[in-house]
Amino acid sequence: MKSPVELKYITLAQIIGCCLVILGHSFPFVTPYPCVLMEGCRFLYAFHMPLFVWCSGFLFAHTMQTERKTFVQYASQRVVKLLVPYFLISLIGLVPKILASSVLNDTLNMDAMAIVRAFLVPREGVWGHFWFLPMIYLIGVIGYLLDKISKKVSTWIAVTLVAFALSFFKSDVLGWFGVNDVLLYFMYYSMGVVSDRMAFNMKLCNWMYLVGVVLMALALFFTITSGVGMIHCRNTVIAILMIFAIVQLCRMYADKTTIQRKSLIAQTYQIFILSWPCQLVVGVVVERILHMNWTVFIPVVFVTGIVMPLILLKLMDWLEEKIDVRYMSFILGR
Repeated sequence: MKSPVELKYITLAQIIGCCLVILGHSFPFVTPYPCVLMEGCRFLYAFHMPLFVWCSGFLFAHTMQTERKTFVQYASQRVVKLLVPYFLISLIGLVPKILASSVLNDTLNMDAMAIVRAFLVPREGVWGHFWFLPMIYLIGVIGYLLDKISKKVSTWIAVTLVAFALSFFKSDVLGWFGVNDVLLYFMYYSMGVVSDRMAFNMKLCNWMYLVGVVLMALALFFTITSGVGMIHCRNTVIAILMIFAIVQLCRMYADKTTIQRKSLIAQTYQIFILSWPCQLVVGVVVERILHMNWTVFIPVVFVTGIVMPLILLKLMDWLEEKIDVRYMSFILGR
């Protein structure tokens, strides 16, 4: 079993990953901003979701050491946690999103096929960031079945290599149910499993090593700029380097923080779900109504994406304690 400190560094990595995703969603919709920030955003997108998926794989491998769930139990719990919020919150937001499509610069309409695709093609969903939920559900279910076949590290290393080969495939047909994203991100999940199974405990205490890793990632990003296959390989290496750097940073400070997995700020999944709707509303106000430039837009929308979900979660806890009903928690998969 991992010690509390060791699990705490995964919690810290999830918090950092969540903040990076929210930062990636904090750039203006149409207002121009400096090219250096645009490149920074592209660099960010190369690794923030892989970090999230890596953490999921690591925690899956960790919990499978002690939990003895049947496939039906595991899959049904994942349905409640991931697919129920995906469909319910999408349904709640569908009509308001259609009505506000002109303001939000969104293509959602009342066409029957468009509505079907909004639910079954996650990348075309009501909420742009919700594609992650069915993707991580399918990855988890596939991971469970593979783990039942073999828990050996060598098997999962082979799975990682196969997953990397499959990550090059993409088609419109595979957009249904998020299969494209499963193929793209599964290798990071299996890397997380391998990291746990190999007792990944290399601890670099020297900042120079971490800075060196980040500089290597940046050098790759700015050196390889053409070729679809080359850019995919580049982004994969960048993701691995940055995951390594962030996880090592979290290991260095895990024993210096009081954050626990049950802390409000550690509820990264719920913060992730609530962040984009909050950012979208505030972003429209800042950009379309107040006509503020990027120097105001980015910090305001970023802070909104963190603070507003925390306020809503705290309010939700208070309301549910008062009325003794947990409908809202159910909707958020809590």
